[in-house]
Amino acid sequence: MLIKRGLALNPFYHSIIHFPLFLATFLTILLLIFTVKLLSKKKPTLHLPPGPWKLPFIGSIHHLIASQLPHHTIRDLAKKHGPLMHLHLGEIPMVVISSPRVSQEILKTQDLAFTNRPELLSIKISTYNYSNIAFAPYGNYWRQMRKLCTLELLSAKSFASIRKEEAFNLVQYVESKSGSIVNLTEKIYALTNAVICRAAFGKRRKEESVYFMSLIEEFSLMITGLDISEVFPSLKFLRVITGTKEILLKLHKTFDNVLDMIIEDHKHKYDEEESSRKNDLVNLLLNLQESDTLDFSFTTDNIKAVILVTYFF
Repeated sequence: MLIKRGLALNPFYHSIIHFPLFLATFLTILLLIFTVKLLSKKKPTLHLPPGPWKLPFIGSIHHLIASQLPHHTIRDLAKKHGPLMHLHLGEIPMVVISSPRVSQEILKTQDLAFTNRPELLSIKISTYNYSNIAFAPYGNYWRQMRKLCTLELLSAKSFASIRKEEAFNLVQYVESKSGSIVNLTEKIYALTNAVICRAAFGKRRKEESVYFMSLIEEFSLMITGLDISEVFPSLKFLRVITGTKEILLKLHKTFDNVLDMIIEDHKHKYDEEESSRKNDLVNLLLNLQESDTLDFSFTTDNIKAVILVTYFF
């Protein structure tokens, strides 16, 4: 199921029901104010896809927080309202596509009309101001980044030996545990992490890998949660009340320090034991930065954004 102009939802990460009583009262007053404004404004008629009934101010949120499995709720709503469905999460309009035919129309036939992504605080902070390929606005920078990722990250030859070696190690491990129970989910997750670490940083170090992945998991919880400050972006004070911005900036600073150390480490000469690192992703990006062959300034923040996209997306 494809969700446009929205992210995967985890409504219990920042839940409205945990707000203090005074804040709940304040939001009730805001609800009344917004309801009056909405009734008094004359909006042009829009030909929107069908969708479930909405409430003033919160829109369709009540349909999602009623279940611990919101993706199941969206599936059930799509069965009722069709493969092209309209939801409203607070102030954020959202279209849910659940049909291969409609997905092809949007992602391939009409892709230029849907290239941009929603501007969300969590994404802005985590992607160095939308400078990775997943959330960069459509334009010359996005085209150059797509070319870079296609040639260096997604090509069949890129880091093929690393993928083969790690896959072979996994097969050997499973074979050695013949007759025993093996947690394949955990092992496949570890395989993916190992391939990314070696491809991005040149060498797998267990302690660094575990620490980096713990940061990734913590950041993922933040950027995939249903945060009330994200669904009401015009109400800036909610970011202060929920503490979302402060938490994101603190996590981002930790990430930034780790990536700075990795990049600085790659700028130094390596001994023969670490010569394999010369062709890892970080060095490829540093060489690209030094070559000055791009039509824009390829900064260190851009390099960090490309590194993080290999983990998040």
